[in-house]
Amino acid sequence: MTEILKSKELSVLIVDDEAHICDLLEVMLKSCNLFSSIVSSTSAQVALQKIRNQNFDLIILDNQMPDKMGMEIIEILSQSLRFNEYCIIFMSGAMQNEHAIKAIKLGIKNFLVKPFTRKGLLKAVLKALNEAKSVEFE
Repeated sequence: MTEILKSKELSVLIVDDEAHICDLLEVMLKSCNLFSSIVSSTSAQVALQKIRNQNFDLIILDNQMPDKMGMEIIEILSQSLRFNEYCIIFMSGAMQNEHAIKAIKLGIKNFLVKPFTRKGLLKAVLKALNEAKSVEFE
């Protein structure tokens, strides 16, 4: 990891209706020492509010949630002038092809399939941050 990484304080928002998945992601991300701020939400509506009120370097977004599908959140965010600033990893254990295609058409490039490993998560996170040019990794 470079000095740029060490000098930049990164923040991540984890959005998944299953609290244990949020907790698992938080533990895995903390062990990587990449983020100074890790925020979780088990509600799509609360997550949208957090996104409106705070800037996140990365959003890890589950697709299947009871109050609003992750794809719906991406569609809402795509209406924002800040949409190109969002770095999103779209996560699902059973993503429908149409959701994946629609997400790609909206500019989502990073996906994480459940179940995932710590290594798979870290790889997806580093790829997403590199693509967003939030952080440079060697």
